[in-house]
Amino acid sequence: MKRRTFSLATGLAFTPWPSHGAEPLVNAGVVLLQPESVLQSRVKDAAEFAAYMQQVEGAAAQALKAAFQRKPVGGFIVLALRPERKCKVWLDLDGELPAPTRNAVVQNIEALAAPQVQDGLVVFALKASFWGGRPPTRVAPAPAEWKAAAEQAGSKLAVEALVDRLWLP
Repeated sequence: MKRRTFSLATGLAFTPWPSHGAEPLVNAGVVLLQPESVLQSRVKDAAEFAAYMQQVEGAAAQALKAAFQRKPVGGFIVLALRPERKCKVWLDLDGELPAPTRNAVVQNIEALAAPQVQDGLVVFALKASFWGGRPPTRVAPAPAEWKAAAEQAGSKLAVEALVDRLWLP
């Protein structure tokens, strides 16, 4: 009897607990970080773009499901797309995710084939809940890397200028 109790307790100690049935990722909305007219002129195929956003959600969810620690947190997944079908991702979270989990989310998304865009960057964010965390109430993201680059510039930068400063073509 003692052995069975110990093995059950040991097994449970090393099993990641789900956050009360919460989904690994819930997209609470898309935040456009450029004027809608700019995005409309740069996104070549709206259907391809919509499919890409679903792939982003799936890639992030896959990384989160693989994580041992399933702590509820909310935040933004910020994405920039270039015409050569490249993507850069930043996370702006209202709590902490372990570094390996953050890295896996970013790497999974950046490994996707980005949709075709033209005539410059496309920058947007997904407002998200990870493992049942509360989505951010802020209107727009401000990743730490963006804040540091703006501070280093000594002035307020437009989103495209900020992204170009951090992600060289």
